[in-house]
Amino acid sequence: MIYLIFTQAGFEDAKQSVLESTATLWLNNGILSEGEIQQLSALGIRINILAKSIDPTNEREIVTAIESIETAYPDTELFVEYL
Repeated sequence: MIYLIFTQAGFEDAKQSVLESTATLWLNNGILSEGEIQQLSALGIRINILAKSIDPTNEREIVTAIESIETAYPDTELFVEYL
């Protein structure tokens, strides 16, 4: 299971589910501190920082990010933060 998250609020909303499912995260830079990344990594959460920050109100940017992740992980369920 992969979560694509663009904002701090989106991470907070998904955090419990991420922890319960040991999900993989794709995040905008700056959402998590280095300490939070280390804590989540220690719990088995894989964290990927997006190469380019995605504007959560820009549909084109969101679709591009989704397509990129789906190409790399075609058989994985993807949850996307929606504003």
